[in-house]
Amino acid sequence: MITRTALALLLYAAALAAAFAGGAAAQSFDLIIEGARIVDGAGNPWYRGDVGVRGDRIAEIGNLSGRTGRRISARGHVVAPGFIDLMGADSFPLLLDPASGISKLAQGITTMLAGEGESTAPQSDATIAGLVRKFHIAGTRSRSTSGCWSRAACRSMS
Repeated sequence: MITRTALALLLYAAALAAAFAGGAAAQSFDLIIEGARIVDGAGNPWYRGDVGVRGDRIAEIGNLSGRTGRRISARGHVVAPGFIDLMGADSFPLLLDPASGISKLAQGITTMLAGEGESTAPQSDATIAGLVRKFHIAGTRSRSTSGCWSRAACRSMS
C-alpha cells in the first residue's frame, strides 16, 4: 500500500518530469538540419536524425520534428563532425594559396596537423618567395604569416 508521503513524492516527480519535457519541446533552434545520415565520429554505425543548431553550436541531435527553426533538408546526405587530417604533409600549397584548402573542406577535413619535423609557419614574403622558386610553384599568391597565422588568429589573440 502506498503511503501519502510516497504518493506525494510520486506526483511531485511526475509534475517535474512533465515540466522539463514541456520546456524542452518549446525550445527552438536557429537551424535544423533534418533527415541526415549522422556519423558521430565514434565508430558507431550511421543513423538517421536531425541536428539542431543555436548560434555557432550544435545544441541537440535526434528527432526534432516538433521543434521550430529554419530547416535544411539533408536527405541523402551525411552530417559528420569535422575530420582531422593527421598526415597533412601538404601545408606548403595551403600556405601559398589558401583556396587550395577547399579540397580538404570538401572531404570534411576541418583540422590539419602539418609540419612533422619542421614548421611551415611563420613565413615572411621573402621566405615564401624562396619556397615558390624551390618548388617551382606557379600562379600562387604570397601570404606572409608574420605575426599571425590568419586574420582569425589575430582576432583571437587580441
